[in-house]
Amino acid sequence: MIISLSFLSCQQESSINYDRENERIKFGVAQINLALENRDQPASGLRISLEENGDLESEAYRISVEASGQILLEGGDDAGLMYGGMELAEQINLYGLEGISETAKASYMRKPGE
Repeated sequence: MIISLSFLSCQQESSINYDRENERIKFGVAQINLALENRDQPASGLRISLEENGDLESEAYRISVEASGQILLEGGDDAGLMYGGMELAEQINLYGLEGISETAKASYMRKPGE
């Protein structure tokens, strides 16, 4: 289930769309929100979507910025979405919204037997 977390700014509504029932994903989104607050970024019209993508490996994620300016964070599972949220938050903290770069990473830790 995807639920939209919205907040109002002076100009346009902004939103982060994610599964609010999942604790890992909620943790990643909390990191994104903290980064936005820490950078005091004007988030007017900002749209971020977190979506599972079965084509990605477990714990893997991909961050892309669409032509519309929407940020799409895809994860192979909830752990991937959490890690991707943490990466996105780090990019916002370091470079601001304008410095977000497309990123794709897979888990470095393999489970025994894989």
